[in-house]
Order: sequence, then C-alpha cells, then structure tokens
Amino acid sequence: MEMELVLRFLCAFCAGALLSLAGSLVQNFTHNDLAGPSTLGFEALIVLVILLAHFLGVYYFPETSEEALSLFIFILCLGFAFFKQKLIEKWLLNDSMILLGLCFNLFVGAIFSLMQFLFFSLSMEFPTQIWFGNFRYIADSALPLLIFTLVIIYYFTGRFLKELSMLGFGKEFCENVHPGLPQKLGKLSWILSLTATGVVTIYFGVFSFSSLIFPHLARRIPYFRYSLKRELFVWPLFAGGIFATLDYSCREILFYNTEIPVGMLSSILGALGLMILVVRKKT
Repeated sequence: MEMELVLRFLCAFCAGALLSLAGSLVQNFTHNDLAGPSTLGFEALIVLVILLAHFLGVYYFPETSEEALSLFIFILCLGFAFFKQKLIEKWLLNDSMILLGLCFNLFVGAIFSLMQFLFFSLSMEFPTQIWFGNFRYIADSALPLLIFTLVIIYYFTGRFLKELSMLGFGKEFCENVHPGLPQKLGKLSWILSLTATGVVTIYFGVFSFSSLIFPHLARRIPYFRYSLKRELFVWPLFAGGIFATLDYSCREILFYNTEIPVGMLSSILGALGLMILVVRKKT
C-alpha cells in the first residue's frame, strides 16, 4: 500500500512538472499570456487520439492496451508535426491561435459527447474518466515514461536555453541575429510542449488550464519572474510538488467515500485563473 502511495505521488509530481514546462515553452515563444496546451488545443488533440485508440481497441485490437495504442498514434502525430514545420508556424504565429484552439476544444468535446452517447447506447465501455484527470489508476509503464519524458525535455530545453532566452528580445531580433532561428524554436517549443501534454493526458486524463496557470504563478514570485532559466528548470519542481499535494488532498478528503478527481479541481481553478487573465488582458 505504501509503495502505491509513493508511486502515485511521484506520478503526480512528474505530471505537474511536465505541465508547467509545457505552458512555459509555448508562452515564451508566442509572448501570449493566454497561450497554453489547453487553449491551443493540444489537450483536445490528445483526447482525439485516445478516442481513436479506444475505438481501434474495441473493434480491432482488443488484446492491446489502450495506453499502448494511444502512444503509437501519438508518436505518428508527433512525426507528422515534426515534418510539417510550416503548419506549426502558421498555428503558433497566427493572431487567432487562441480562438482556433478553443474552437478545436469545442469540436473535440462534441465528438467526445457523441461517442459517449453511442457507446453507452450499445452498452459498451467508454473512457469517460479522461475528461477529468486523476491518479487513482496507474499503469506500470507510467512512471518510467514520465521520468524519461521529463529528462528528454529538460535536455533539449537546456541545450537551446540561450536561444530560447533570446526570444525575450523579440522574434525580429532573433531573426536578424540568426536567420531562421524563430522558426526552429517554434517547432522545438511546439513539439516539446505537445510531448509533455500528450504523455500526461494519455495516462491520466485532462488537467485543463493547469499548464496555462503554472507559469503565471511562477512569475508572481520575484525569484522566477526575471529568469527564464529558473522558470524552466527550477519552477517545474515546485509545480510538481503543488500538483502532488493537491492530489494527496483529493485522496484524503473524500466526499461520501468518493474521491474527487484532481483534474476536476484543476479545471475549476484553472478556468477561474483563465477568466482573471482575460479580464486583466482587456483592461
């Protein structure tokens, strides 16, 4: 039992760190406070991948785990994104990227509801739990893959930290110093953020707006506010601790012997934070 609790804590910690990194990377590149894996449609894309994997698992590959199918499809999506650099540039540099991302969220939400209705009508199992993430059920491969993903993202972030810091002077400055650098950094930020979001969502479900809010919490602390290096390398460890503590609270404080998914709380708090950011941006 104690090992299960330790495993759960470590998974929540790594998930929080990955979500924080995902948000910081896209916000640093886009210079948009409202940009994040949730508002850009990354989480919706992963949900679409999980739904496709569930459909294939039910009808064609019943003996294959849903996580394995989801990861396989997700890797194909990453490969497509890697070679479609112009598509990434158009998405991240579009003035309406947030609106496009939110519209995509609504589109995937409608597909989710339709599939849920059809599967329930046929008395078939449907992964409703992915809409609000939780750490109650952890696959054996989850923690090793989370740690591996975290290490890989730290490695590439550290390797290009100097270039990522240059984005603070503006994309025009980067283009003048190193032609083609903004496009390269855009693809890097997009893929790393999508990778972090994908691994967390495939195993534990959606934690809406968490990756959007975590970087803003860091910038309210003077130690992190003016240092991208600290925000990208030190703050994710604090964010992981916050996330693991929130999950621990959900496990200990039951409502009629029922655990409230941590993803539900993060969605409420994150949505509230998003509304505050929108109001501040407009005033």
